[in-house]
Amino acid sequence: MSALLSYSHGTGTTPLLGDTIGADLDRAVAAWPDREALVDVPSGRRWTYAEFGAAVDAVAHGMLAKGVTKGDRVGIWAVNCPEWVLVQYATARIGAVMVNINPRLPHPRGRLRPAAGRRLPARRLPPPPDE
Repeated sequence: MSALLSYSHGTGTTPLLGDTIGADLDRAVAAWPDREALVDVPSGRRWTYAEFGAAVDAVAHGMLAKGVTKGDRVGIWAVNCPEWVLVQYATARIGAVMVNINPRLPHPRGRLRPAAGRRLPARRLPPPPDE
């Protein structure tokens, strides 16, 4: 049996895992529901694994309700923040692809160009941060 190219790896003999990010999160939620999963020091917000898993599911359901489907690209214009992590896990959960838009670039409102897949209208972007 020949190895598929996408599953080839270095010279080691340990096989790659066939897990998804969503399945891995589900296992962590089941194993450690009351342990801290995410801490945002600047705001003081904290999520246990159970809370984090529920928040990820809520964001994923919201994306599905807005028409985001498997294979779609979801752009996010954000600095490192808890919402970025939630979007990353939510897109992975539904099979969409999160695309980072560099937050050091000017605010993309009105400058987004059509791309493959569905996307939320640019008007749904948050306002630019105060500088």
